[in-house]
Amino acid sequence: MTPHREWFSEYEKYNGNVFLGDDSPKKIMGHGRVKLLLNNGRIRTLPGVLHIPGLARNLISVSKMADAGVKTVFEKDRCKMIREAMVLMRGV
Repeated sequence: MTPHREWFSEYEKYNGNVFLGDDSPKKIMGHGRVKLLLNNGRIRTLPGVLHIPGLARNLISVSKMADAGVKTVFEKDRCKMIREAMVLMRGV
């Protein structure tokens, strides 16, 4: 989920709501694909990203990534997302 409409390479309007962890509702305005430029210069495309202008931060669903065959490993001060033997992304 992201509040950044300009990040979408493909976009379709959508009318819906999502409830955050504090039970506050946020309006979903659209969904599509977002291309991420990683620190190493690689580009990763995330499908099924929701456009929610009311968000303060970007959110990624670990369970949605798991549904796509991506394993998320959390360590003390970082995490990484892995599919088979390939590290797709790292984060702090």
